[in-house]
Amino acid sequence: MKVIIIASILVAVNAGGLIAPLAPAPLLRGHLAPAPILRAAPIVAKSVAVADADFDPNPQYSYHYDIQDALTGDSKNHFETRNGDAVQGSYSLSEADGSRRIVEYTADPINGFNAVVHKEPAQVAYAAPVAKVAAPLASSDRKKVTNMKVIIIASILVAVNAGGLIAPLAPAPLLRGHLAPAPILRAAPIVAKSVAVADADFDPNPQYSYHYDIQDALTGDSKNHFETRNGDAVHGSYSLSEADGSRRIVEYTADPINGFNAVVHKEPAQVAYAAPVAKVAAPLAYAAPIAKAPLLHAIH
Repeated sequence: MKVIIIASILVAVNAGGLIAPLAPAPLLRGHLAPAPILRAAPIVAKSVAVADADFDPNPQYSYHYDIQDALTGDSKNHFETRNGDAVQGSYSLSEADGSRRIVEYTADPINGFNAVVHKEPAQVAYAAPVAKVAAPLASSDRKKVTNMKVIIIASILVAVNAGGLIAPLAPAPLLRGHLAPAPILRAAPIVAKSVAVADADFDPNPQYSYHYDIQDALTGDSKNHFETRNGDAVHGSYSLSEADGSRRIVEYTADPINGFNAVVHKEPAQVAYAAPVAKVAAPLAYAAPIAKAPLLHAIH
């Protein structure tokens, strides 16, 4: 393209009579070397076997729980034990219809999982019969009943006489007398006898000790607690972070003679200063110089 442009300029100048006519410029032919192609070396992924530090080649465990809640009626239990790859256990629970389901199971690599299910029918509880005894009438009530009977008999006699069914009779003498009162039944007094029952779980000299420490960097929760007991004497301490960043530390003791006593300490908040950040400006990147191709002149 450069050769054609230079030739065109020369033709135009020659046409204007500025220079003498020249011989045609020879056409330059040649080959440019192709740019080298860079190929990245292939990445070979090597698998490295990492031993699991928590792997147990012969696991062993055993657990058991039993729940009998008389308030909610929840009744269930579970037992399981493992020795290597062999597992055996059983569990039972109360169904909705009152029956009980009992499952015994085993599992191992040869026989797989096998379970045997038993069913126990519901146990119906029969209520004891309640004896109903009428309460004895009071003295005033017995008199009312007696007078009512006399009035009813007199009314029947008046009605029969008015109908002419019987001959008129002389007035019946008024019967006066006393009916034998109904016997009053008195229940024998119930004497409640208190029976001292020894508590099998009672410990005359209780002993325990516990401790926990929580430091959660994600939520900022920081607290701990320690307590120990020897008989009726208890002492312990706990600490926690307040909302203002300070820390409250409480040490306490308790016993039957001195009661409960606590001493409270307060530690001010610790202000954390951020380390200074060194700011370094990134060096400016200068563009590489652009090489300009030389201008080719025609050789006369």
